[in-house]
Amino acid sequence: MAELSVTQLELASKADVSLATVQELSRGLARRRYGRTLAAVSSALGWPPDQIERVAAGERAPDSTHRNVADEVRELREELARINRRLDQLEADQQAG
Repeated sequence: MAELSVTQLELASKADVSLATVQELSRGLARRRYGRTLAAVSSALGWPPDQIERVAAGERAPDSTHRNVADEVRELREELARINRRLDQLEADQQAG
């Protein structure tokens, strides 16, 4: 969980499951879980709701650098706005000087 910047306690709280459930899942303990529990933990991690079940079935886990596309777009727009402000300032400086 460290690579996802979330503690087990935070994940349990966000998924509305017990800490013991998150600990057992992280250790890979083979215990039958309800689909809604696994979906809640997957969603709390920012993964598709069925991701933990798919990983348990042998698929690879998502890359730990997985990011929400909407967050990436927002960050790119903010960066573009900063660049535009800087260009405006440079143009103003050039015209004044």
